[in-house]
Amino acid sequence: MPESKELNIVNTINKSGKVFPRISQVFVDYLTLSINGISDHATYFNWVNFQLKESQLKVSNRRVTVPIGYDIGYQICDVNYEDIVCGSLKFSEKYNRVLLELSGKGCQMVEFYNSFSWFESLAQQENNNIKRIDLAIDDFQGRRNIEWFDKAHSRGLFNSSTGRRPVKRNMGDKQNGRTRYIGGQTAYRQVCIYEKGKQLDLDDDHFKEWVRVEVRLNANSRDMIPKEILKCKSDYFFSVYPKAFSYFVKNGKYVPPVYRGGLVFAASLGRSARNSRRQYGKINRELLEVMGRDKGLLMITRPGKSTKLERPSFITNEYIAEVFADLVISSALKQPTK
Repeated sequence: MPESKELNIVNTINKSGKVFPRISQVFVDYLTLSINGISDHATYFNWVNFQLKESQLKVSNRRVTVPIGYDIGYQICDVNYEDIVCGSLKFSEKYNRVLLELSGKGCQMVEFYNSFSWFESLAQQENNNIKRIDLAIDDFQGRRNIEWFDKAHSRGLFNSSTGRRPVKRNMGDKQNGRTRYIGGQTAYRQVCIYEKGKQLDLDDDHFKEWVRVEVRLNANSRDMIPKEILKCKSDYFFSVYPKAFSYFVKNGKYVPPVYRGGLVFAASLGRSARNSRRQYGKINRELLEVMGRDKGLLMITRPGKSTKLERPSFITNEYIAEVFADLVISSALKQPTK
């Protein structure tokens, strides 16, 4: 009989001091819950919609593509901006099952407003299971970079208890950011390490070496995801590969979702400003000199929000201007790589 790969919790209290679940250095970046025993999907969808309002989310009227065996599905989006898709809600009459999915933005919204308390209680119910969860941690200084992970894989820090070394896939390049996948795409556990700073084209000294490490767990018929994982994120993150991840649990610091989301938005805003500056900078400058600031801005801008610069509603203009103004400017003025 094949060996089970289900996680056994390794308590990080002995590794890094007391763990405070609500301010864990590890955060949820993707979540899918399977909710069973549902026959009246309309009533249940309304109830979920009511619960999501606490996190400033709602079930939209917009349909989503559903997998085989499912009948209907709707987007979950930000209550203030319906174009910001944060997940989905799907129903199967055949299985009497609802799939509740949160994307990265959805997880940020839930973490910011209620810290997953409702999802924790939902996951604990007898008929419900966690189908997939991504746990992540950021190393902004890149002290554990891609080269370190390549060596760690070679030295066997990712080997199973039987000594088997998981497959590793290398993608990307040094200029645009490299990615490493450790473990198969359909495996119970897979690790994804990528150079987030380079992928966002950041040139700021504080973030250009930024590396993000993600643990992706996918439940199957044999290996289930522990229900308490939402409460003990650091413990289960560490449990996946203790030899490789001890550094992160010992040295990682809690970073609030407004900071993580604001950083990504600021990088995108600066990059978009740089592209606009390169294409139309001279024309815009001359227009402002001829027509004046007020009339010139009226001619080169228009109302509305860019769909390419989506952000959760809790990331305000004031916050970006106060915390990330220098990053936006440096990114906008960055010279092209020769």
